[in-house]
Amino acid sequence: IRPVTCRVQLPNSALVSERKTSQIRVNSCNSWSSSFHSEYLAWRPSREQIELTVAEEFGVDVSDLYAKRLRNNEARVAALYLIRKLTSLPAIQLARQYGGVSQAAISKTVSRAEARRDEERRWKQMLSRLEKSLRSRNDFA
Repeated sequence: IRPVTCRVQLPNSALVSERKTSQIRVNSCNSWSSSFHSEYLAWRPSREQIELTVAEEFGVDVSDLYAKRLRNNEARVAALYLIRKLTSLPAIQLARQYGGVSQAAISKTVSRAEARRDEERRWKQMLSRLEKSLRSRNDFA
């Protein structure tokens, strides 16, 4: 997949030029609608970038993120949540990459991470810090 550069008119009348490197199939820049949320058009880090950032934050090896039977593997939960939130990778692909678990297991893990984010201030702050760290490492504009 090669990067696509498009100019998009957002609802707030700001003209934005974005370099897309995600796996979203786009036939042409004209097919993009101004109804897309500006976050959708923003940068998209790779799965590998997210995994490295999460592993550094938690002080674990990247291979620990793929261990499916570890108790309280917060790094794995955070990585899965951020990958689903910030990339266009489908749950089925993550299920294969993260130890051959089911697609439902990935979706359930992400749902639990979202619920925990809403309930625990520390978890929310940590996820925000990881996202900021990813944003500062990327220069897609």
